[in-house]
Amino acid sequence: MSAPKTALKAIKTAIDGGDFTKASALASDLVKDDPKNYKALMFLGFAEEKLKHLGEAENALRKALDLKPQDVQPYKGLIRLYEQQGYEKVDLYHELATELASIYTQQEDREQCQNVVNQYELFVKKNGSRSQYRRALELMLPTSPLYSTLEGRVPHPSHTYQRILESSQAEEKQWTDSQIGERRTRLGARLDRVTQEVKNEAVEKFQVEQHYQNLIEWTQDDDVRHVLDQELLQRMLDVLLAMPPEQKPPQRDRVLEKANGMVIIKQKFALAWDIALEWVDTQDLAEWDPAILHEYVDFFPDNGLAKVMKGFLYGNTSPFPLPKSSNPEEPVEKLSETDQLVVMMEGLEECRESMLAHRIMGVTYLGLDEHERAVEMARASTKLYQKAQKDYAMPLQDSLDAVNLILGRSLVVFQSPRHHPEARAIFENILARKPQLTDALLGIGLVYEEDEDYFEAVKFLGKAMERDPANTRIRLEYAWCRALDKDLEGGLELLDGSLSHLEEDKNPDLNMKAELLYRIAYCKWHVDSSPTARKDKTGSYRYLIGALKANPSYAPAYTLLGFYFQDYARNKARSRVAFQKAFELSTSELSAAEQLAQAFAMEAEWDLVELVAQRVVESGKARPAPGSKKKAYSWPYAAMGVVQMSRSQYSLSIVSFQHALRISPNNYHCWVGLGESYHNSGRHVAASRAFLKAESIDHGLSADEAWFAQYMLANVQRELGNYEEAVKAYEVVLANKPGELGVLLSLLQSLVEFGWARIQQGHFGHAAELATKAVDTATVIARDKTDIFNLWKTTGDACSVLNAAKAYVEPTTIITIKDLLGMNANPDVFDVLIDTDHVSIEDLGKDVEDSTKMADHLVRAAVLAHKRGIDASSNDMHAQAVSWYNLGWAEHDAYVSAASRGGKRPRQLLKAAIKCFKHAIELEAGNSDFWNALGVATLTLNPKVSQHSFIRSIHLNDHSARAWTNLGILYLHNSENEIANEAFTRAQSTDPEYAAAWVGQGLLAMLYGKQKEATGLFKHAFEIADSSSLAAKRYYTASAFDHLLVHVNAASDVNMLIQPLFALRQLQTQSPTDIITKHFLSLFAERVQEYNTAQSNLLAVLEDAEAQYENSESNGSLVRFAQAKSHYARQLLARGEYAEAIDSAQFALDITEDDDLGSAYAISRNKWRLSAQITAGLAHSFLKQMSESIKCLQAAAETSKALNNDKVDPNVTVLLAQVLWASGSAKEAEAARTQLFECIEENPNHVGAATLLAVVAVLDEDAETLEVATDDLKSLRSKNRIGVVDKVRIAKVLAAMLLLKDSSGTSEEEVRSDALGGIMLNPEQPQGWLQLAQVGGAGEGVGAGFASEMAVKNALRQIPPGGRLTSEDLAMTYEVTGQVEDLRKAGMLAPWLKD
Repeated sequence: MSAPKTALKAIKTAIDGGDFTKASALASDLVKDDPKNYKALMFLGFAEEKLKHLGEAENALRKALDLKPQDVQPYKGLIRLYEQQGYEKVDLYHELATELASIYTQQEDREQCQNVVNQYELFVKKNGSRSQYRRALELMLPTSPLYSTLEGRVPHPSHTYQRILESSQAEEKQWTDSQIGERRTRLGARLDRVTQEVKNEAVEKFQVEQHYQNLIEWTQDDDVRHVLDQELLQRMLDVLLAMPPEQKPPQRDRVLEKANGMVIIKQKFALAWDIALEWVDTQDLAEWDPAILHEYVDFFPDNGLAKVMKGFLYGNTSPFPLPKSSNPEEPVEKLSETDQLVVMMEGLEECRESMLAHRIMGVTYLGLDEHERAVEMARASTKLYQKAQKDYAMPLQDSLDAVNLILGRSLVVFQSPRHHPEARAIFENILARKPQLTDALLGIGLVYEEDEDYFEAVKFLGKAMERDPANTRIRLEYAWCRALDKDLEGGLELLDGSLSHLEEDKNPDLNMKAELLYRIAYCKWHVDSSPTARKDKTGSYRYLIGALKANPSYAPAYTLLGFYFQDYARNKARSRVAFQKAFELSTSELSAAEQLAQAFAMEAEWDLVELVAQRVVESGKARPAPGSKKKAYSWPYAAMGVVQMSRSQYSLSIVSFQHALRISPNNYHCWVGLGESYHNSGRHVAASRAFLKAESIDHGLSADEAWFAQYMLANVQRELGNYEEAVKAYEVVLANKPGELGVLLSLLQSLVEFGWARIQQGHFGHAAELATKAVDTATVIARDKTDIFNLWKTTGDACSVLNAAKAYVEPTTIITIKDLLGMNANPDVFDVLIDTDHVSIEDLGKDVEDSTKMADHLVRAAVLAHKRGIDASSNDMHAQAVSWYNLGWAEHDAYVSAASRGGKRPRQLLKAAIKCFKHAIELEAGNSDFWNALGVATLTLNPKVSQHSFIRSIHLNDHSARAWTNLGILYLHNSENEIANEAFTRAQSTDPEYAAAWVGQGLLAMLYGKQKEATGLFKHAFEIADSSSLAAKRYYTASAFDHLLVHVNAASDVNMLIQPLFALRQLQTQSPTDIITKHFLSLFAERVQEYNTAQSNLLAVLEDAEAQYENSESNGSLVRFAQAKSHYARQLLARGEYAEAIDSAQFALDITEDDDLGSAYAISRNKWRLSAQITAGLAHSFLKQMSESIKCLQAAAETSKALNNDKVDPNVTVLLAQVLWASGSAKEAEAARTQLFECIEENPNHVGAATLLAVVAVLDEDAETLEVATDDLKSLRSKNRIGVVDKVRIAKVLAAMLLLKDSSGTSEEEVRSDALGGIMLNPEQPQGWLQLAQVGGAGEGVGAGFASEMAVKNALRQIPPGGRLTSEDLAMTYEVTGQVEDLRKAGMLAPWLKD
């Protein structure tokens, strides 16, 4: 016993001495000996604490506490230890503090208990977390077992709960933010979902709502409690929004209960009232307590929903009575419609998320018949109710049905019938849940009524009336639908009954009364449709007036009243006023709109027509919704199309007519309008299809009414250039509508355009026929009316067509034109510019049988026609400008045409043309064509004015190839070649198909000496030009002729002759008196062996030249005559008339025997004399007059020296050698050989001389000469400059020579070798292969067959245009193959060689 005590004393002594190490050792030893020694454990814990061995100290104190759990010392020791360790031991500290405070409570030591709790609360506040601090505060709450001891010594529970709430809120916010920030970075996370999940977890984790509730229960200040209630409600609503759907119902009930409680105690918290009102699920607003609604308005007058509700409660659409006024002298009055809407709209702007506000607005707008706004409000309210159902899990189906009823009722009327399918779906959806709901039955009945499905409407409205027989609206609609469902008497009876019932009401609905009276009037109007009954003012008229008295804005009554005034009262003015009033009030009055549109169209008030039609289209009533039985109306779209056509908005009119035709596919006038729109917009193919469709449909119109489509189709055909079809169509129309002026004018225009097209195509005879027919048509028009500008313009154009084909014009046509021009003509109509141009109608037709004056008559007729056009266009400035322009060109054409008569051009015609063009420019200075014309007219008279005019024209239209070309001609005329080239190049780039520009370039090339380039340019111009271009043909034929003179071998190429010959034939047709054209034509015809054509034209040239020489005796006339005479002699030689050829040639030689023509004609003289001498020589040789022939050819040889640098022309030498050798004498034969040797020596490449020498050698059997000639021919054959025709000629001679030698011993191998040599030199030529085939024998062996096949293939490549091989050569090549088919081809190619 004494040992433990001694040990305890030693321990205490060591502790008192501050030797805690020793004390710890002694205490440890003692505890080992006695583990249950309470004091030893306490000393050990104290010593270890001092030594900072906190763990060992805590173990010792815990063991001591276990030994004496009611002793406070171990608790205090442990508390000291925990306070030293800070936040690490907060939870253990909480347990010890609670147990220690409980011990003091048991000991009733209130002070120590308070100290423990206060000390613990301060420690946790400093070292613990918010949740640990809230645990500490909970020790001071009434729910703590310590509260009975601590009551009065700790703060009031409201303060403690306030601190707990604030701590919870702060920690919740911190935790929520951190968790959202962490989780949102996860893969696939969405911020909204993450936020919702975190907030849901926070609700359970922090129990903020419970803290609010506890605080509210212990708060003694009512104002504070109200604030807390409001915060709690907002908190509960936020929690509700964050909860998942399955957890929302209980929370929703708590929120609603809380809000209703606040409303019951009249707490002025807007959110609570909004919830209590917005979350009410009612079918009808009338089910609400108006007192609560008025209280809400009074409590929150500045709230948006309160303003909306105030406007509703104090408006005409409210189902509630007005509240009683507190001041009897100032009774409460309803708001006017304007004030009501102002207040409600202002409130709605402040509560855009209020579903009740939008619902109330929808009800208000529906009551005011503002259906568009009602639809807008109902749709918005529906979305908000659906959102509330989702967010708050509120059952709001009745409210949704009520809003959908508003939406459906509004959609029935708004833009009817566009939204009827949607309205029907809404009502059917409601009826699926509530089959007997009267409003839904009425709504779907109204839908069927608007869709004009009256049978179905009667069914639904009948069911509605059975459920609510006292409802006047249902009775009214039911009776009306029965009337429209062909039960007029039954409907009228019900309507009369409804009228009696309505009149019994002291305050009847005037709008409904107006509707009822109109429907009675409608039934009476149709029950008895006789004029007498409808005129009776005690019948329908009386009810219509009554309807308008009840409601002056009821549109249908105005419509029916308009028909009354129009058809029976015969008052068009009042009728129009009634229709206009009806349509102004309602776009549903389509009958009134149609009558208005027709009236405006008759007065050409197109803006008003568009206004009416556009309003109908935009209303959606013209085209009912798909599936609707309501009639569609095409006339608004057709009217829009007509208006757009009048404004040249053809793309829009096309769309409008297409809309109309989708509604009425068999509407003739719409098809015509569509076609006309296509036509005016340039889509001619589509236009023709539309007009053909208009003719093909079953439109039910007579021929007199349906001719316009055929007429427009003819116009389209004319625009497309199908003039023949257009003329036929116009004639068909005129067969049904004879004398129709517009059609006659169009026919006249088509005939003239067709004539010009034929001129351009080269069909001059047909063009003359068409122009003559146009004159006859113009005569028909002029018999009825002459003051038509287009009549005389087209007549002038017809005269121009006739002038272009003057060779086919009959003299009687001139007389017809003169009679036409004189029809109803004023005496002074032809006096325009008569002092300048001297063109009068009296001179027209004189000497009409003289073909040389035909062009003069025609151009004068054109001038006179355009003068009449000026007179006819005196009231139209633009037409008058065009008339002066046309007259100017007619004067200019007359000036140009005068050259064909061989005299001087009358300058007065050119001056007249200039005056005309100036007049045109004065009237219309912005027309580029007028300036271009002035430039052409002044080109030779005043180059400066001409240049200014062309530049002005180009300034107005720089894409005019004509103006650029004319400017180039001006520069070319004034030797400004470089600038001219630039102008021509610009014209070509602007329009590469404009031939005149290429002609200008050709002229420049000629000036620069580039004859080959000029020929190519003229040829290209001719190829791209139409047949009306005289310049292209003239320059092309002249350049082609020059080319043939230079390239003699080209003269045998028929392909080089066909195009020029064709051009000359057209030129002769267009200018039958042009002598140069006739001369050229005769020369080209001679080349292609058309000797009759050549002779007839050359005789005309001789006659003209002779006549000119007799008149003037000029050298030029003599030269032309002698030249033509030599050409004529050559043609006689070709025809075999040798004696006549000799006479003509000799005559040409005789008249130019003396060289007195001067140096200007020296070369020409030698040329025609050479031609005449050769002609005479050949003619003598054919007549066997060899001596005379030799003399002529020798003279020709001498003449050729003057043309060939004092050398004899080798061709003349060859001819002379032939004649000498053919004379038969040895002397002449030797002379022939001598001349041939000399010719070959001087002209080694002359094929004719070489081949002739070879032939002579063969015939003379001169082996030596033959060998030399053979070598020469082979040498020539190898030269590239030798043409294919000459090579064929050489091959034939060589082959013949070998065959002749074969008969005298030459082997076949030599012939084959020669053929192979020719093939090696020119494998692409046919002559070597032909020779090889001939040696091998036709058809004998594979080698011979191959050679003949190659000969044919190469020959086909060498025929024109690939080469110059003749048909005879090709026929001979075919013949070599020996095949039957090839022999037939040979016979077809050259039938004259069959023998």
